[in-house]
Amino acid sequence: MEKRYDVIIVGTGAAGLYAAINFPRDVSVLLLSKRELPLSNSSLAQGGVACVLDTVHDAYKLHISDTLIAGKYKNTLAAVEKLVKEGPADVLKTKELGVDYDLNPDGTLCKTLEAGHSRHRIVHHKDSTGKAIVDALIDAVRTLPNVDILENALLYSIHKTLNGFYLSVLKDSLPHYFGCNYCIFATGGIGRVYKYTTNSAIATGDGIAFAHMLGANIRNLSRVQFHPTAFAADQGRERFLISEAVRGEGAVLLNCDGRRFAFDYDKRGELAPRDVVSNAIVRESLKTQSEHFYLDITHKPQDFVRDRFPMIYARCLEEGVDITKDRIPVFPCQHYLMGGIDVDLHSRTSIDGLYAAGECSHTGVHGANRLASNSHPRNFAGRLLCPAQARKI
Repeated sequence: MEKRYDVIIVGTGAAGLYAAINFPRDVSVLLLSKRELPLSNSSLAQGGVACVLDTVHDAYKLHISDTLIAGKYKNTLAAVEKLVKEGPADVLKTKELGVDYDLNPDGTLCKTLEAGHSRHRIVHHKDSTGKAIVDALIDAVRTLPNVDILENALLYSIHKTLNGFYLSVLKDSLPHYFGCNYCIFATGGIGRVYKYTTNSAIATGDGIAFAHMLGANIRNLSRVQFHPTAFAADQGRERFLISEAVRGEGAVLLNCDGRRFAFDYDKRGELAPRDVVSNAIVRESLKTQSEHFYLDITHKPQDFVRDRFPMIYARCLEEGVDITKDRIPVFPCQHYLMGGIDVDLHSRTSIDGLYAAGECSHTGVHGANRLASNSHPRNFAGRLLCPAQARKI
């Protein structure tokens, strides 16, 4: 028997969770999670959230310019402007929802620098910002009387109907059936297509595949970002990141000979956009005939490093590397998809009633290359539908 909702959200990373929170309380919502709620690429995000909160030392036009430069000017300008100008309010809303961002002594949000940014504008929670955001959003969603949550539920079929969508879901080895007026795909990226990825095991491109089967427009799937500094020790397919913020705080890249080389390829050195730094490492690898590269932050005070990057410090220790004393082995690795389900400025796809948000969507914000930490609540599908749209027809 089919159970019907006004809106069904497939995917429970930051995009799906934030979308659910922003619907009016008289709109019935079902959140479908392939695995447990805390397991998502969003939870793995380290660095922070880029937003202009200080218009004295920063400006929207600078953030827009940085985004366009990183994206090779292949971005959709209107989408970039929307993200940059409306994002800060959503970041502050996540703070109200309980995200424990790091603060300065005067109580203002602490901001760091990351590659490709011309100003310190990335707010963060240590080096585990994604987890802090997702945990707070999960807590908020669980209090909502209009939102049902189904964990460990695998969507295996979706059909367009005269009055919305019909979804078939596998839960506890049994099929369950749901109907909705509107459906949001927030299913994340495609990392498991690659041998080595920073993505979790659930990043298998489900939403993009289902959208394609429904007839939605898909764009720029070839635009895949490689993060330049994934940890490069012997391990499985999932490689954890050494955050962009580590370079932002002064870490330098060294080749197999211990020589700093990034400035040989770009005047911005280690703080060039991700694709530029990744390309520099690959070119240097061909030049030196070695894949041994290192990130070095040992020149910084040990207490600072441990306090600023506690998760990275602990995770590297598990691999036998003390980042306060040792160089960190790194190498580029698949990280983020800039293409996906094509959407407009309201996250609408080419299929009536179908929306997409987060990494599975092609918003045009990122262009050919995503600027570090440019994934904040404006990408989280905060205001996809107007209240009247979401209610029953």
